[in-house]
Amino acid sequence: MNLSTFANNVKSTLINLINEIDTGSENYVLHPGRDFTRNRKLGFLQTMLLILVLSRCSLPKELADIFKFDCTRASVPAFTQQRRKIRHEALYRLFMSLNERFPCRKLYKKKYRLLACDGTRLNCPLNKSDAESLHCLGKSPFNQQHLTALFDLMEHRFIDAVVQPLRRMNEYEALRQIVSRLRSDMSNAIHACISFINATDRTCPRRKAKQACIISAALL
Repeated sequence: MNLSTFANNVKSTLINLINEIDTGSENYVLHPGRDFTRNRKLGFLQTMLLILVLSRCSLPKELADIFKFDCTRASVPAFTQQRRKIRHEALYRLFMSLNERFPCRKLYKKKYRLLACDGTRLNCPLNKSDAESLHCLGKSPFNQQHLTALFDLMEHRFIDAVVQPLRRMNEYEALRQIVSRLRSDMSNAIHACISFINATDRTCPRRKAKQACIISAALL
């Protein structure tokens, strides 16, 4: 399969998965039976698609580019309001379902599956009422979430992730959650690796988590 055909296959699969989630959208909104029940310019499906195509520009510019400067289309407040209604579980299900449709098959030396786990901080719009993500540094407070992601080194793609508020950031716990969601044989291998590290290494938990993923590559 050439790259163009594969890309079109991924795109059509992604659209189909969003449609599947849309049919059960009441399970992924904050107020079932009320959210996305009216006929609006931005329904659940359209809002999900917009979230996926947004890049790093300001929201007004993004929407203007997407809608070709059509002033009759959805406004920034309308999009923000609709986006707020969708629970994060909708995007997580989409992410995991897409990975399931395209399983990771590449192995290192045709034998090992190489996985890497690490974390990073993500800046969020300022929300002073969210104490768990609020960070006060000097005169400029800001909000941050912490993302811990599991990455397949051979496939060059993410296979799972955990997002935590800044005040509850714990990469070791995030790794534990990710491992618990893995296939049973993979999970057992990583659990065995983590147990070995806990018994033999007295370094900090964050370093242990990273070492666990590195060593587990030889076990999978």
